[in-house]
This record gives sequence, structure tokens and C-alpha cells, in this order.
Amino acid sequence: MDSLRINLAKYYKESYNLSEKSLTNDKIVVTPGGSSYALTLSFEMLLRNSKSEGEIIVLAPFFGPYTGMIKLGQGLPVYVDTKDDFEPDLDKIEAKINEKTRGILINSPNNPTGKVYSDITIENIIKVARKHKVAVISDEVYEKFVYNDHKQFVPLSHFFEENPDVLLISNTSPSKTYGMIGDRIGYIMSNSEEFIKDIAISLGYRFASAPYISQVALDSVF
Repeated sequence: MDSLRINLAKYYKESYNLSEKSLTNDKIVVTPGGSSYALTLSFEMLLRNSKSEGEIIVLAPFFGPYTGMIKLGQGLPVYVDTKDDFEPDLDKIEAKINEKTRGILINSPNNPTGKVYSDITIENIIKVARKHKVAVISDEVYEKFVYNDHKQFVPLSHFFEENPDVLLISNTSPSKTYGMIGDRIGYIMSNSEEFIKDIAISLGYRFASAPYISQVALDSVF
């Protein structure tokens, strides 16, 4: 549904003060299966051209199913411990990056720790990704689960316009925020329209589209 993608872009621009160019409907694809399938599809698309088993950096502690999602995408998860306060350890991340690394997975607000990354933290991770020419993949399904007045959720889309040279991929769904667990719908956003187009083509051959009734339900929220 074009109206859903347009309204999603509008929601993010208004909620997180994004510019008009940073997120358009051409940078969004709606998926079936919630954020889990969106992530699996993102990993698969990111890893598909790897000559050998590509690797995804996963910051620990993490949501257990990430391991299976990455393996379904024909990749290998590489775990990196965070600091005592669950802040990403950039030195440890860099130490694990090699020629097989295809991306760094972040999850903020985090499951299971509740850690919310600041804009500076995410910006520093993007700098590492740029240095090593890898992508940043973000799971943002808990975006509204922020209870500390001193913290504010920062979406990866906040960095889309400023970082055209780094592939940024955001995955989320309304299952947690709006209690739409049974609707099985999610969406992927990226600063690369080409990446989104490839995802849409793959979805077209597999499912045609996300369930129409679920798209209408989510569209009504905005």
C-alpha cells in the first residue's frame, strides 16, 4: 500500500525531526511476518553475494533468535560482548571485523538489557562501519519502550541523509508498540533505494505482499 509507506515516512519525519529527503516512501518496504522476518530477509539480502559464509557482528547480550535469523540468511553470527553498562565496545567490535564481515547488528532499545543507545553511540558505530565498509542493521521493534526521562530513542533513519556511503538498514514492526502481534506485519527502511527495491522484488516472488488487512490496520494508526 502506497499510502502506508507514505504515512510511515511522515510518522518518522514528524516524530524524530527527520528532513524531507532522509526518508521517503521509496526507502520503505512493508513485509509479512513482523520484525523477525524483516530481519531475516535483510540478512539474506545483505549476505547473498558473499563468496564465503558472511559474518554479522552481534552485540551481547542479545535477543536469542538473532542467531537463527542470520544462519537462515546463510551467514555466521559473531558475538561481541558489550561493556559493563551494556554500551558497545568499539575496540572489541573492530577486533572482530575481517574480510568476511558484512554488517554490525544493533538493537536499541535493547532486548534483554533495556539499554537505549544515544545518537553519539550510533554515530560512532556508523564510523566503524564506514571504516571497514560494512553495513549497520538496526532492530527497532521496542522504539516506544523507553521509560527513563533522560534517554530518547534515536532511529537509524536519523542518520540516513548524512551517511550515503554506508548501507544503513532499519527493521521494525508494530507488534510491540501497537499490540499487533497477530497481524504479522513489519517494515524495512534503508538509505539505499536499491536495497529496498531488491527486498521488494524478493518479497514479490515469495509472498506477493504483506497481508492487505494488516496493512490497512497499520495505516489506520497514522
